[in-house]
Amino acid sequence: MLEGARAAHPERDYTAVDPYTFGFLFRQAHGGSNTRRASFVDDTIPRVATADDAVQASVRVRNDGWETWGAGSCRIGVEVSVDPEATPAKAAPEARAEAVIAAPVPPGEAVDVPVSLTLPAGSGTFGLAYDVACGDAYFEDALAIPYRDTIVLGSK
Repeated sequence: MLEGARAAHPERDYTAVDPYTFGFLFRQAHGGSNTRRASFVDDTIPRVATADDAVQASVRVRNDGWETWGAGSCRIGVEVSVDPEATPAKAAPEARAEAVIAAPVPPGEAVDVPVSLTLPAGSGTFGLAYDVACGDAYFEDALAIPYRDTIVLGSK
């Protein structure tokens, strides 16, 4: 395809890029922003646990934006709620766990962030959501999509 485009338009300097770069360039060319972008790679938060337990876990997140996240200026927010639509950006500060991202994270790099959270009381299926925030705003506020899953909690 690239060779066909080059043959049809030799006056243009075409360069092939990966889909990740294409998305950035497309967003930038159409007036979008390439800040406040993250991919959630992995976590160690249990999906089956006991209600009201204290959990030590980690969230691996990659900086998909074009700016370095400064050491200590960004954080991960984790929300576990009976509301499956709840997210850290929508939760009251006392209802979410937050953990500071201690080291700078350049674009394209990932970091493991240790988080401590206390699971809610009560048993059943709860919503799990996490997101990155830099300054006073979560990335969801810039139309990024927070991570969502469920946790099943049993009684003690």
